[in-house]
Amino acid sequence: MAVPSYPPPAGYYQPGNYATDQSGALWVCTTSGYPGTWLKHGYLDSNAADIQPAGNGGAAGTTGMAADAGHVHPTLGAYLGAPQIFAPAAATNFTASSTSLAAFATGTLCTSTFTAPSSGKVLVTASFAFQTSTAGAAAMFGLAISGDTTPAAAPVNITQGGSAATLQQVSMPFWVTGLSAATLYQFDLLGAASTGNAVIAAYAQTAVTYASTKGSSVIVTVQGF
Repeated sequence: MAVPSYPPPAGYYQPGNYATDQSGALWVCTTSGYPGTWLKHGYLDSNAADIQPAGNGGAAGTTGMAADAGHVHPTLGAYLGAPQIFAPAAATNFTASSTSLAAFATGTLCTSTFTAPSSGKVLVTASFAFQTSTAGAAAMFGLAISGDTTPAAAPVNITQGGSAATLQQVSMPFWVTGLSAATLYQFDLLGAASTGNAVIAAYAQTAVTYASTKGSSVIVTVQGF
């Protein structure tokens, strides 16, 4: 039976009835009625609403439809690209000298460019070594879209202990929400100090014995949730 379009003309159909449309595609009736429910034979499901993260317990897919190559089940907590690593061969200091947050180095101490997940939520983790120029001073760290200074997540305050020359190695999480799904983003690492300077000491340590040069690699990762 050939029909000009889908669904077929008014009439009563039962499961197993089939028809071809003007393009030659085959349609099969799956539920009886006037005209009943019809599915395109061999139809591949790429409906984004049918895609669920693995392990979240949610059902996914549509009965009678097979998944196509674009039907991806993202894993909660998956990394959204490679880590952004800054590991200079020569010790390099990046300084924040204001009490207001500002980027340490736009496009250098930052995330890689990533595509926001459908939830609009990501966890950004920055690992680095820092110190303040004034003993007992507090340093503040935050994130912002590259080229902006408006924090995208709650900033973190850390008080420098000991002398001003004491380095602290930290791994700092930032929970970011409200991103636009499927949109490209890159975040800069921001810094501020209550007094004096907040300094990130970047250096690719390669020595296997004690070396007096201070610093560590700066590593920033992004995970989707």
